[in-house]
Amino acid sequence: MTYSRADRLESAEQHLLKPCPFCGNAATLEDHRLIWIVRCSSCSASVLGERAPEPDRDFPDEYWEQFRQSAVKRWNTRTETK
Repeated sequence: MTYSRADRLESAEQHLLKPCPFCGNAATLEDHRLIWIVRCSSCSASVLGERAPEPDRDFPDEYWEQFRQSAVKRWNTRTETK
């Protein structure tokens, strides 16, 4: 069985994602080539990471990491309530 880049990263990063702020269920990290999406596995709430520019050459994994991290950071950001 072969795994895509998204499958490998999703399982490794699963513990870094906070539960869904709406329903409390787990979220998944999805690789959609130029953008990463974090989506709740239950209610489908989602956030988009920063969109990568269309590549004109091969970039190392470190380049793509910043875009993955932007999706994780946006998902994990919560507004403090008083």
